Order: sequence, then structure tokens, then C-alpha cells
Amino acid sequence: MMGAYVLLVTGATGAIGQALLPALTDRDDVGRVHALTHAAPLPPGLAHCSPLDGDVTGGPDLGMLPDPAAALKRTVTGIVHLAADTRFGATDAELQRTNVYGLTNVLAFARQCCSLDRVVVLSTTHVAGRQTGAILESNLEHDAGFVNAYESSKYEAERVLRAEAGRVPIAVCRLSTVIGDSISGTIARRGAIHHAVLALYAGLAPMVPGREDSPVDLLALDDAARAIALLATERFAAGETWHLCAGHDTVAAGELIDLAMNAIRDHRPSWRRRAIERPAFVDLDTFDLFRRSVERVGDAAMRAATAIVAQFAPQLAFPKRFDDSRCHAALSGAGLARAPIRDVWTLVVKQLVQPRMMGAVVDDAPSVDRIRQR
Repeated sequence: MMGAYVLLVTGATGAIGQALLPALTDRDDVGRVHALTHAAPLPPGLAHCSPLDGDVTGGPDLGMLPDPAAALKRTVTGIVHLAADTRFGATDAELQRTNVYGLTNVLAFARQCCSLDRVVVLSTTHVAGRQTGAILESNLEHDAGFVNAYESSKYEAERVLRAEAGRVPIAVCRLSTVIGDSISGTIARRGAIHHAVLALYAGLAPMVPGREDSPVDLLALDDAARAIALLATERFAAGETWHLCAGHDTVAAGELIDLAMNAIRDHRPSWRRRAIERPAFVDLDTFDLFRRSVERVGDAAMRAATAIVAQFAPQLAFPKRFDDSRCHAALSGAGLARAPIRDVWTLVVKQLVQPRMMGAVVDDAPSVDRIRQR
């Protein structure tokens, strides 16, 4: 099995891709990784890894030049599709272009690969939308609706995958919210939950829609990367949908806020003197009234912060737990111990409120950088 897998990884320079590439190239059974890069260069020093300029929205050859595209079609044995637009605030058109149209191009490319025996597609537990209760890995369809357009676009993408399953060997890995590295707390790219912490720090998050006891499912980046690498290689199984998530290690929303506030107090003692109150949990109607009021009379910082919270926090009004039985069984015996997520969350929050981090440029939500820091 030495070097048996020749893999194409899309979205290779994204937050997950940056962690996944070394997890793949460190494996003895991976002979070569071809990393499709679009907006950013590949990090140096990765053995057995070749960068390829391309774009999943660039047609059935993924924006590659004819010669490298033809060579890949002859040699690649597997595709790990990570490329996605994960912005909760992106427009429907932007999300459809990458998350649905881009996926159809990847599948068209896969059908042309003569040695291909696997395609692993990264999805999200957020496809559960406004469902509540226990969400099983076998729950594939629902009509409960969605909190934002991102969820809807990824749900549509999964439907495309199921329609293609007879022609291409596909497995779907639904990832929960990835927050940072389990050892250092380093954040590859800030998402909505990180911006919400900054809003809390700035005293710009007086209300949160949802319930105190709503479970929040979080995952460490390095834990996710190791699991995806295994599922894409020796533990691959066509037709499976896996929940790669916290499982039983979820954190209640109220506890998550308390942990964040305690981490900020410990790491930034001067913050205590500001006496910022703990956000109140309110129902969706109350939060919507607050949001509309802020839009009318709030300052720019409060509007930006409220918009960030409004993009994802309403999920807390639809409490759910993700069953990961199939994923747990697929990974069993591999020695992949996950870090306690409360410890990881505390590390991540401390990273976020370091002075050098507070003014950092944010790729996916530049308006949040203007949230005032008192």
C-alpha cells in the first residue's frame, strides 16, 4: 500500500486545507498530493505535494491548463473537495457559484479520471438548518428551512452529490464549526464565531438569539485534519455521510459565553474594569426587533457586530445534537484522541484577544475590523 494514493485536493490553501495537506503528506500510503490553489500560494516545505493553479468555478477542467489537467485525469486516484465559500453573509449568487456550480465542475472532472476510486466532499453539519433534536448521519433530506444562505447552498450541494452517486464513488464528511488548533489556539481564518467573541470583548453583543442550554458543536482544526486524512484514505467508504463533530463533547451556549468571558478576564485583566455585562439570551422575535433598531439608530460598530451575530447565532434557537456514530465507527482503532473542546475554546479566545490579533486584517468580514476596541 506504500504510496498508493494520488490525491487532488481542492481548496488546498483554505483554513482546512492548510492543516489537511501535512496530515496527508505525512502518511506512508499517500504517494502524491496535487494541491489546487487559486487565491493564495501553497505553503513551502510540503513533501510529495505539488501546487496546481486552478479554480473550481473555471469549468470541468477546474481552471487548469490542458496538459496538467490531462496528466491528472490519467493518474489521480482520489479527490478531496474542500473548496467552498463559507461566508455566512455572502450573497446567494456567490454561494451558488462556488458551492454548487463549483461542485458540479469537480464531479465532471472526476468522471474523466480513469483511475479514480474515491471522492471525499467536505460539507457541514449546518445543512441541518432549522431542524431540532437529534440529527443522524442518515438524515439526508428535510424541509425545515435554513438560518442563512450558506446552509442552503451546502444542502443543495449534497443533493447534487446524491444524484451523482451512481457514477462516482462519493463520501460526504459534514464538519461542525472548526475554531482553532488544539495545542496553540492558532486560528487559520476567522469565522463568524470568532468575530462574535470580538464583539463580546468590545461590549457590542448585548443580546444573543437562542437558548442558554442550546448545544454548540465545535471542533479543533488539527483534530479535524487528521480525521479527514484518514477518511480520505484507508477508511474511505463510498456512499457514507459522516458527522465529523464534537459528538458528546458539545458545550451549552451559556457555558460557552461564560468560558469566553472568563478567558478574556484572565488574559486581559484590564477588561474586568469595563464591567461588560453577560449577553442576554432572547427569542428570535426580540432579537430581530433589536437588530432592526440597531440598523436604524446604532453606530457603525454596533451595526457591524449585530450583523455578524445575526448571521449564525439564530441557530441557537433551534437546538440540536449531531449523532456521529458512523464517523466514530469509521475512525475507531486509529488512535485519534480529540482534545477537550472546552480547553480548545479557552485557548482560541485568548488568542483572539491578544493585542496583536485585535487589529489583524480579516479576509471574510473586513467591516468587523472596525469594531471599536476600548
